[in-house]
Amino acid sequence: MMEGVASNLISNLIERVLLGKVNVNDEILATIRQFYFFDDGILGLISQLAENDYPDPELASKILVEFNDQEAKIREMLHDCTRKYRNNPDVSLDVIFQLESVAEGKKSIRRRIQDRVNYYLQTDDMINPEFLRNMIAEVKQLNEQIEALDQAIRLTSRK
Repeated sequence: MMEGVASNLISNLIERVLLGKVNVNDEILATIRQFYFFDDGILGLISQLAENDYPDPELASKILVEFNDQEAKIREMLHDCTRKYRNNPDVSLDVIFQLESVAEGKKSIRRRIQDRVNYYLQTDDMINPEFLRNMIAEVKQLNEQIEALDQAIRLTSRK
């Protein structure tokens, strides 16, 4: 589901590039959308596990496979996102610093999700609901940070 949203955004961006209507803010917006954790993906799975509501194994597997398969693409985007814009005078330092913060948060959260959630679903170990609730809070905080950055970029794009 998230993949569909992301691919639509990328398709829209490509179309705008071909029409010569893309700017650096459009690129950044498309990038940060890739960093957002949507409820119908891994965030929903973690929420279910935190409530000791074990999801359908096929659905859990599908979500985890999609999450894990995106690793290389996300890692590359995280690595490139701030370096790409540092020397661009059209990108404010504030946006660059926020991008760096979002990228670090995404990297950290992805790593912990992969380590812990994959482990829980592949072993018979007890799930630590408190750990997962803390993880959910961190994900929601990162999502709020992404939403604020999205809003700030859109506001500056209108000027």
